[in-house]
Amino acid sequence: IKLMFLRIISIYLRKTSMNIHIFPYLALSVFVFVVGIFGIISASIGKKSIFGIIISIELLLLASNINFLIFASKFADVSGYVFIAVLMAIGAVEIVIGLAIASRYYNIVGSINASNANKIVEEIE
Repeated sequence: IKLMFLRIISIYLRKTSMNIHIFPYLALSVFVFVVGIFGIISASIGKKSIFGIIISIELLLLASNINFLIFASKFADVSGYVFIAVLMAIGAVEIVIGLAIASRYYNIVGSINASNANKIVEEIE
C-alpha cells in the first residue's frame, strides 16, 4: 500500500512540470509524521502494543519517503528516488525483524504487551 501511495504521488508530480506547489505535500508529510509520533507515544503510554510501535515507525518512514519524493520531483534529482528505494528496503527489513521479535515475544510471554519485556531477559539468562 505504501508503494502504491508513493507511486500515485510520483506520477502526479511528474505530470506537473517543475513549477509544482510543494506545500500541500509537505503538509501531508508533516501530518503523517505527527501521526507516527503520536502513535509511538500512545503505544508506549497506553496499551504498550508492539505492533502499534512498529506501525508508528513505518509511518515515520513513510513521511520521510514523501519528503524525498517531493524534493526529488521538484529538483529533478535521481538521488532522491534512490534514497526512497533504500528506505523502503530498510522498512521491509524492519517489519520482518519486528514481526519475528513480536512472534518470539508472544511465544515466551503469552501476550503482546510491551510492559512485560523483563520476562524475555529472564528467559535468556
